[in-house]
Amino acid sequence: MEGVVLLTLVLVALVAARVYFMGNTPPEFAPSDNPASDSDSLVTRTLTYLMLPAYNMWILLCPRVLSFDWSMASIPLIESVSDFRNIFSVIFYSGLFYFKYLTLSYIHTQPESEKTVMNGNSHSNHVIVNSKHSFSRQRSVQTHRQTSVPGDSSVSHTLSHMSHVSKHTIDVIIFSAALMVLPFIPATNLFFYVGFVIAERVLYIPSMGVCLLVAHGVHLLYSHCHGNQLRQKIVVMATAFAILMYSGKTMLRNRDWSTEEMLYTSGIAVNPPKGLLEGLVILIAHILS
Repeated sequence: MEGVVLLTLVLVALVAARVYFMGNTPPEFAPSDNPASDSDSLVTRTLTYLMLPAYNMWILLCPRVLSFDWSMASIPLIESVSDFRNIFSVIFYSGLFYFKYLTLSYIHTQPESEKTVMNGNSHSNHVIVNSKHSFSRQRSVQTHRQTSVPGDSSVSHTLSHMSHVSKHTIDVIIFSAALMVLPFIPATNLFFYVGFVIAERVLYIPSMGVCLLVAHGVHLLYSHCHGNQLRQKIVVMATAFAILMYSGKTMLRNRDWSTEEMLYTSGIAVNPPKGLLEGLVILIAHILS
């Protein structure tokens, strides 16, 4: 939890510094850069802004469609509750709250020895409780070893490392969630309107949290398949396939960024007005030069 508090303080400090250097005024931008902010309807603004984080998460998980500019009408506004895209928002926030519920439940079910007692004698109490729990765990492991069948060492190995794995998993989940959520908050239009609809650059740090969470999940899945070589091979092959797919997409996207013409051409499918306009400007500049 200390890491989350530290990240929060750093985020608040960065936002405060950004606002200070901007003259303590909100940023100014054209209505076409963020059409939802120019809408007079509270329902339209709310539903659109609720859907954008879900769209960003989809880009992280499946970067099939990318663009250098998501302004103007690249993503049509959600003007009514009956819009089918609201289903994506419901699924996203339901999954988010369920993820939070599982994490908090997992933390609350941990032994008292893994929780820091927040009082004047926190260090001594923690050491005493941890020592009692360690002695009890050692006795249970020894008892199991005496009663287990010969050759069954995997169960005792799992018991001896269970507490360490669970606490490590909690730390990874909290840190990954902090990397995904905290850097993205300034781009949610929650505190002030931003000058873009979607900007893939704001997903750089959140993508680190996603990669860390996925890597730890693969590690847990591989460990869970201990003793079953076929399942472990399937996990390794599926992970390698995912890495190859994302690497291939990265190489293709790098080719789009090789020249300005290719970049603007790749954005026409997502944002035709902006892509054609930028391409026309580049063409005229080449002709005049």
